[in-house]
Amino acid sequence: MSSKNKEQFYRGLTRAIHAGDLGAIVSLCEKQEDVDEAARNAIVLAMRLDRDHVIEQLLPLLTASWRSEPLNEAAKAGKTECVARLIPFCNVESGDALIHAAKHGHVDTVKLLMRFCSPLEGDSQALYEASLHGHADVVFQLVLFSNAKVRGSRALIAACRAGHLEVVKHLLPFSSKIQCAQRGFEAAAEHNHETIIKFLIGAGLPDPEDTYSLGLNTAAARGHVSLVRTLLWAIVRTSFAPRDFGQEALFVAAKNGHAEVVKSVMEFAHKTAYPEAALYAALLGAHDAVADLLVRRVNLDHVRELISDEDVEVRLDRSIARAGAAAQNKELRCNEKYREKGYETTAGGLPKRQHPARRL
Repeated sequence: MSSKNKEQFYRGLTRAIHAGDLGAIVSLCEKQEDVDEAARNAIVLAMRLDRDHVIEQLLPLLTASWRSEPLNEAAKAGKTECVARLIPFCNVESGDALIHAAKHGHVDTVKLLMRFCSPLEGDSQALYEASLHGHADVVFQLVLFSNAKVRGSRALIAACRAGHLEVVKHLLPFSSKIQCAQRGFEAAAEHNHETIIKFLIGAGLPDPEDTYSLGLNTAAARGHVSLVRTLLWAIVRTSFAPRDFGQEALFVAAKNGHAEVVKSVMEFAHKTAYPEAALYAALLGAHDAVADLLVRRVNLDHVRELISDEDVEVRLDRSIARAGAAAQNKELRCNEKYREKGYETTAGGLPKRQHPARRL
């Protein structure tokens, strides 16, 4: 069919479908060279225009074929009745229709198609699409008949990255916990999915201290303060915190200028953590707020050994001056409070003078 004839066919077909003229629709299809192809195109167009009643009239024009366009369109739209009618005339074994139905979250359509094709097709692509788009009810139907561990448990990793908690709950028992610890946990931390992180902490992943530290470094680099505190506590509770606990997180947070994260990490970090490198990174990035937090906790001689740029040296001197001024102001405020408290005590110890009328 030439492009001009195809355009005329579609224009006439659209008019006939809108008008509900079933005879004209069938007649248009029968006039084409390939009646089967014309009928398939008409069915797809009818479904897109939400005229499903047209399909029944076009089914006699179809022949059994390896093609699956109308079936895929029906599955994508979740039109389960249309899918049931089209299955005898389309290639359902390829699994394409199941993938479309799973991707768009149509549970009833998925249940129907699973009778005619294997969810294992395409390395369990249907399970992956449902997981990626957060369709927990579809995942629940597919997971027992799919391979959740295929391609490094990619369905679980995708759900962790996208933040679909219910999907993660369905997939974890059937997926690789090692892959989840190495990739899924970090993906959830990167995108600040704290509910998933809390669930995975309670799920008993292997090598928890290393797994949590990896997530901590990722969250610290992104500036996710609340998640950082959750992971810090989780590492402490393992009782096997690494010797350099907090060093990498402190460095990446300082480098990216996340002052609140730096403050949180310093509360938990091991004494052997090297804050001098973090301060140097903050000075290089001109992150004054971070530098002011770190400058009083470092060996300044070690920091000066790292510096080779005069501008960075100037920033360090300014940070030291600000820290000194802040300490002095704090001391003055404390002295003022003590003086006020002393005045109140002195005033409270003097006897109250009676009113002249009361004395008389």
